[in-house]
Amino acid sequence: MDKGKKVILVVDDNEALVDALEILLSEDYEVIPATNAYRALEVLNFMVPDLIFLDMFMPGYNGIQLLREIRQMKLASRVVIITAAEAYLLGDEIQKLGVDGFLRKPFNVQDIEGFAAAA
Repeated sequence: MDKGKKVILVVDDNEALVDALEILLSEDYEVIPATNAYRALEVLNFMVPDLIFLDMFMPGYNGIQLLREIRQMKLASRVVIITAAEAYLLGDEIQKLGVDGFLRKPFNVQDIEGFAAAA
């Protein structure tokens, strides 16, 4: 890992999206891909990324459950939700757990870069 680069964890079950974000961001950031919440937890057990892009709807252990775990771990990571659902459909729990941003799919590259730069 490049110690000078900020670390971004991308958690989404859509492998093509994870790959695209890795390609987009890897020049300026250390990008850690995770195509499910279990892999993301493995990563979070040994490092604290600066930013987490987190999909809400994944099979099995979903994004809301993972967000609860992240908050229980008291990680300093910023969390940006990425989902195809409207924000109001995600419920009050996400607001209670605290997120640093919300991106609705499909999103534009400038939004991703903006959140990454602010990490």
